[in-house]
Amino acid sequence: MVGGGGRLAGLLPYLQAELGIPARHPSVREVMESGGRSVERDPAGVEAAAPDSDVFALAGAIAVAAARGSREIDFRRGPFVYRANFSIVRQKAGHLALLAASLVLAVAVDLGSKSSNLGAQRKELDKQLAVETQELFGKPRADAEAVTELLRKGFREELAPLPQATAFDLLDQISRKMPPADKVKLDVAELEIRPKKTFIKGTADTAAAVDEIAARLKEIDCFEEVTKGAITEVSGGGKQFTLTIASKCP
Repeated sequence: MVGGGGRLAGLLPYLQAELGIPARHPSVREVMESGGRSVERDPAGVEAAAPDSDVFALAGAIAVAAARGSREIDFRRGPFVYRANFSIVRQKAGHLALLAASLVLAVAVDLGSKSSNLGAQRKELDKQLAVETQELFGKPRADAEAVTELLRKGFREELAPLPQATAFDLLDQISRKMPPADKVKLDVAELEIRPKKTFIKGTADTAAAVDEIAARLKEIDCFEEVTKGAITEVSGGGKQFTLTIASKCP
């Protein structure tokens, strides 16, 4: 026996009688140094208490048990026997159930709040998508995957491609291709530029000037074919003409 409680009067004889094994006060230092060599006993057959038996008693016991590799002995008997049961859990069952219900309720409230916030955000995003697709495609679209696919295709299928030349670009090129004013007297009365087609009506001083104008207009990249209409005389000796031009630019 070690520790202060092990010095209780009559404890060692009682333990010997109850357990049927020798009971004594070991010297911790002696046990550690001699490996369990017997020690001097008193006349009653009980070991005389070593003066250092209480020094590092717990540490010595742990060291000896670890060195021998033996299992711990459970001295508890009767009502003191250890039982691994859930009696405490059963006693606290109501409290634990209340805590669990509170936890479930808190999680449900949190998930409901997040779901409500996500629903409001979804409605706002759907509204913004409808506005953006209305401007981009000419009609609102609600399918985000379809919009993504259209954007990935680069507007090749459902969207009109960007024009190669605008009406202003064609007007500028026509103006640049006209003969100089010092060589040809030209008066354009009507000029209409439409997709795939351009129409010019005017007056030139000679029929040769009309041919030159038609030849120059064929040099414009967007123009494919220049068709001359009837050339008529006007007062003052001029020639009135019309040109219908097929364009490959949308």
